[in-house]
Amino acid sequence: MHSQYASGWAIQGYIAVQALAAGVRKAGSANDAKVAQALLGLTVETPIGTRTFSAVNHDFNTGEVWGVMAKDPKYPFAIISNPIYENPTQYMN
Repeated sequence: MHSQYASGWAIQGYIAVQALAAGVRKAGSANDAKVAQALLGLTVETPIGTRTFSAVNHDFNTGEVWGVMAKDPKYPFAIISNPIYENPTQYMN
């Protein structure tokens, strides 16, 4: 079924492919061990902002959007009212 509204998961897949491609470019190889090593500390520009892989815990510093879910007559589903982006880099040392 076609919808005019995209799934939020599509952007996550796109970002994962961007990150993997950047890791392959940095490693100069598609070798999994070399790519894994290249990803550590790597910063990637994504459609939702700059993201960096932690060299310590391997997290990709993607934060969360928080807010109150509310019905809006413009959409056939609830949306986040007054969203706030929680940036995880503020907690990284």
